[in-house]
Amino acid sequence: IGGAAPSSPARPPVRLGGFFESPFGGPPVALGGTAPTRAYEIVPTLTGRVTATDNARLGAGRRQEEVITSIIPSLAVRASSARLQGTASYAPSFNFYLNDTQPSRVDHRFFGSGTVVAIPDALFVDVRALSSLTPVNPGLNQSNTLTDRRSDLAQNYFFSVSPYYIHRFGSLATAIAGYQFSYADRQAQTLRVNPANLASPGVGGNEALTTHTGYAAVRTGEDFGRLAAEARVSGSAFTGGSAVTDGASRMLAVLETRYAVMRTVSVLLEGGYENLRFGGVTPYRVDGPVWGVGVRLDPSPNSTITLRYRRRDGFDSPQADARVQLSPRTVLFGRYQESATTTLRQTSDLLNTITVDELGNAVDSRTGAPAPELGGAGFLGVQNGLFRSRRGTASVTHFFTRNTLTLQYAHDQRSPLSVAPGQLAFSQQGNTVSLIGQRQLSGVTSAFASVGYSWNRSGTFGSRSETVNGRLGLSHRFTEQLFGSLQYQVIHRTSSVAGTAGSLAPRDATQNSLIGSLTARF
Repeated sequence: IGGAAPSSPARPPVRLGGFFESPFGGPPVALGGTAPTRAYEIVPTLTGRVTATDNARLGAGRRQEEVITSIIPSLAVRASSARLQGTASYAPSFNFYLNDTQPSRVDHRFFGSGTVVAIPDALFVDVRALSSLTPVNPGLNQSNTLTDRRSDLAQNYFFSVSPYYIHRFGSLATAIAGYQFSYADRQAQTLRVNPANLASPGVGGNEALTTHTGYAAVRTGEDFGRLAAEARVSGSAFTGGSAVTDGASRMLAVLETRYAVMRTVSVLLEGGYENLRFGGVTPYRVDGPVWGVGVRLDPSPNSTITLRYRRRDGFDSPQADARVQLSPRTVLFGRYQESATTTLRQTSDLLNTITVDELGNAVDSRTGAPAPELGGAGFLGVQNGLFRSRRGTASVTHFFTRNTLTLQYAHDQRSPLSVAPGQLAFSQQGNTVSLIGQRQLSGVTSAFASVGYSWNRSGTFGSRSETVNGRLGLSHRFTEQLFGSLQYQVIHRTSSVAGTAGSLAPRDATQNSLIGSLTARF
């Protein structure tokens, strides 16, 4: 990042499966592209990292100092051939603790997405996978996963594969039919079930969810002029996860239309039917119509704003999706959506809409917007059950001549709809604001800094917690194959709980860390 501002990216290609979303939560469908310039690129690296911290467990009692040595081999692969388009990276971290504040361990981080062209212009196979480590407690983010105890972390695995067939009827219409298999697994020794961070005995362990989805759609072509319409149907069957999702199902049939009133303004209408079946205590059932109205604005070639109000998952809610080129150097992204989902399914659905940019950051595959849900935002507390999720993100990025500055905001709110027998579900919400900057000091040295603030609330317990984190560092390229960095990081957390749990709530805690790393590229 740095140097001259990048040229304005072209508007993403039209994708089947809804005018503004991937097909039924499934993979985005590419309808063509330019010839690749390099078929395959494989980059292995080896990183050595040392972390020194004055409060390894982020506790308010006796502070435990720790020095952590990490060895991180990684492999990044990018394919851009006529038969395969995609990217993947795997970076396991072998961590050794000098003062034995916790056992040495291996953390797995992986991301990959790709599309195989089985039959050109007809049969495709989309494959996606993600492995991540996330805090179990609310309010924290990826910045302190190395010093957290394994019992305070969840190792997550997500995988999906979707073969689909496309047929074009000239300029009249395009049809798609496919199947998606999804697997999501969350491994955690202890799942926290209330915002006071109190472990519930007998709650937790692995939670694995398997989803089978079939989908089909037909979309009109250029022959219809200003009118565009798409009819689609999908059905999902769930196995495992918990008593809420085991045996659950979801079916949707909808017709969506768009009419261009003028070149920059389009009116949106949709209608259809849905059927939802989830178990647990107070089973959640929906059987009725779906509808939606909205408008799409295209004020410039690189700007699109979509606003809708619709009925889905048994409730009415607004939806917004925006990418606005404010200036040649400034881009605004925004999104808001509500849904009935589980925490595992929410991340699994997110996996279907993200990719990796040239810098290795997770971004939206359609707009290029950053994906703070995968690590930049404060996480909500981990719990099982079906929730009404209200999630919104917004970010503004400005490119200076030698600097980049990004302001991000993320909102995540969950209200329980159903819970597995014997477990407790509670409402909670989190908000995170972060400012991220980078400056190119020279051709081989750059400085980076970030500051973030997260605040979490639970109306069920009358609780709240705040987390402030900051980071400041330098990165330097010694040779074309050798890189190093040094950074200072601070985390401060406050918590308070009203009611009967108040006396057991954790007290304020601060953690200071110094992190140095050296990376060799082969």
